[in-house]
Order: sequence, then C-alpha cells, then structure tokens
Amino acid sequence: MTDDADARIRASWRPDDIVAYEELRDLAVVLETMLVARARADAAAAPGTRAEASAVRGETLAIDGFDRKAVDSHTRRLASRIAQLRQEQRDG
Repeated sequence: MTDDADARIRASWRPDDIVAYEELRDLAVVLETMLVARARADAAAAPGTRAEASAVRGETLAIDGFDRKAVDSHTRRLASRIAQLRQEQRDG
C-alpha cells in the first residue's frame, strides 16, 4: 500500500467510528450468545435459532467498518433483536 493510501485510510476513520464498530461487534456477540442459549434450551427451535446465530455472525463480518451508515444500521438491528429476545425472556 502506498503512503497516500495509508493516509486516506487513517483519515477515513474517526475515533467515534472505531467506538461504533466495536459496539457493533459487542452487540453481535451478545446476540449470538443469547441465540445459542436459546437453542440449547429449546430443542424444537434449535435449528432455526442456530441458523439465525450463524447469519448474525456472517452479516456482522460482512459489514464494512468504513461505512458508518451500514455500521449504525446493523447496530440498530442487533440492538432491536436483543431487546426482543429479552422481552420474550421476561414474558416467559
């Protein structure tokens, strides 16, 4: 990579972008953990739940960390699904 390309990459990341991307990754881990626990607790739902966990992992890895809109959008989706699962846990 040239020095110019390195400079463009460094300039395209802001500290808050890094924090946003780390939050995305953390939420993905939380959601995957919740889904795996759900699959272990409910054998009937396990295949679909494991497939969802796998999809979450793949979708998260496919996010371009330089695309802040994609990072923010995926973060919102993960947070929404986590909230949904937590509500289902509370409701019983």
